[in-house]
Amino acid sequence: MGQPVVHFEVTGKDPAKLRSYYGALFGWEFDTSAPVAAAISEPGNYGFVERNTTSDGTGIPGGVGGGTDHDGHAIFYVGVPDVLRLVVSTLLGTMLFAGITALRCASLR
Repeated sequence: MGQPVVHFEVTGKDPAKLRSYYGALFGWEFDTSAPVAAAISEPGNYGFVERNTTSDGTGIPGGVGGGTDHDGHAIFYVGVPDVLRLVVSTLLGTMLFAGITALRCASLR
């Protein structure tokens, strides 16, 4: 089985509208009382969703926020057993990909 998604974030320029949309669509309720970093959302504009579980116990917590100075995006946080190994593997893969790309570009000249 793959690694689980453990948290999600959806942000945009109109967080109230996003919360209204996702709240109506999925029946979510939001708690905007907790503080979040300004890089994530305007103060008071980030709504946390508690872990809404289904009958089999699945479901993850997340949040919806943003503000006028925030670009829209969606992020999914995935739990991994060894963060360092993942980072090293990613860096090595990126360097390998960049090297192969550079070689291909050089061979086209």
